[in-house]
Amino acid sequence: GGGVVGLSVFRELSAVLPDVILLENTSSLGQATSSRNSGVIHSGIYHPDKMLKGRLCRRGRSLLYSYCAERGVPFSRCGKVVIASSNNEISYIKN
Repeated sequence: GGGVVGLSVFRELSAVLPDVILLENTSSLGQATSSRNSGVIHSGIYHPDKMLKGRLCRRGRSLLYSYCAERGVPFSRCGKVVIASSNNEISYIKN
């Protein structure tokens, strides 16, 4: 399909296989699940370093910023406000 994942796979495969085609069932690309993306680049702050999800999130964030910068794709690092809801969370936020 012609969503984010399908286009990414198509791009990689078409670089090494000459006869790859992409089939999409809508009238244009990115109209299904991909169009519902919030556009947020997740920071990974809610997942500890020991968790794979946290490591992948932070690595993916770094790769995405680099990819966009190298190709002139605009993005905004607008930041995030994190508020502790208990005293236990204050040290977690500081670290």
